[in-house]
Amino acid sequence: MEKDRKNRRKYDRYETDLKIQFSVSFDVETKIDYRVKSRDAEKYPPQKYHALSRNVSAEGLCFTSKRKLNHGDQVLVEIFLPLSEAPIPMEGEVRWSRLFEHQPDSGGPLYETGILLEKVDGRPVKESIFTDRENRIVWSTVLESVFGSFKHLARSRKNNSNKPQA
Repeated sequence: MEKDRKNRRKYDRYETDLKIQFSVSFDVETKIDYRVKSRDAEKYPPQKYHALSRNVSAEGLCFTSKRKLNHGDQVLVEIFLPLSEAPIPMEGEVRWSRLFEHQPDSGGPLYETGILLEKVDGRPVKESIFTDRENRIVWSTVLESVFGSFKHLARSRKNNSNKPQA
């Protein structure tokens, strides 16, 4: 099944291990969300959940968390990069969520979720996707936000392909 999923993938995935916080935009007609509003706030603060990224692509993100999400849920994601002062804000839609593993010692199940990212820092992702033909790599604002310049990834990929296989 994993091989079939990889064959359907539109863009390459890059392994990541980044801290994430996310919140879900609730549909008022079907769900009720209880939060305490501070006296100074104009709006209720969104409920935030913690997660850990597994991989990222030109328009997607996969992470694990204790929160099971539903297909179609709209999520606001903040990715925390090492040595960065502010998180990277992203918006997207849940494409799938499934049980990843059950961890009895950590308080329950862990879910793996795939998000189709629509915006990064308020900018549309689809408009930012491009192919660098010289380095044979597809890039976007998603990848630029997480990794910086694609040229160092292209060079390391080229160097690894030139090494003799064991």
